[in-house]
Amino acid sequence: MKNWLVSLVIIVSGCSVISATMIPQSVGATAPEDCSQRFLGFPTWFRGLIDPTSTDCSIMSPDGDGLSNFIWHIVLNVIEAAMMAAGYVAVAFILYGGFMYLTSQGEAANVAKAKTTIENALIGLVISLVAVAAVNFIMARLLIS
Repeated sequence: MKNWLVSLVIIVSGCSVISATMIPQSVGATAPEDCSQRFLGFPTWFRGLIDPTSTDCSIMSPDGDGLSNFIWHIVLNVIEAAMMAAGYVAVAFILYGGFMYLTSQGEAANVAKAKTTIENALIGLVISLVAVAAVNFIMARLLIS
């Protein structure tokens, strides 16, 4: 049962990472297409701050009450990028743990070390995916208000 669950988590997280890198996304959906592109799933630091009437990706000027909203958009975009980077590092550690497992040659200590590496990387991957989802949820709420 545990092996099946671990396999399911790896497949689902791999699919979500791949889909995030392939599909250009924008929370603000009214920005010009060139402004809403993502690279490897990472958001631009100015996501949600593009002037919808602009054709050249101009950033809206923060006015008196909107300054804190403007700053929070930038902070949340940077946090999301950092959490996505942590997710990519976790995937790299899963691959590294798999390589350690394949090259352990049945030695109990090396197998245990490889399994621990994979389990810790899976925990990190889940945490980073939840953090990215939370940041996107908060960002959507900021755009509504």
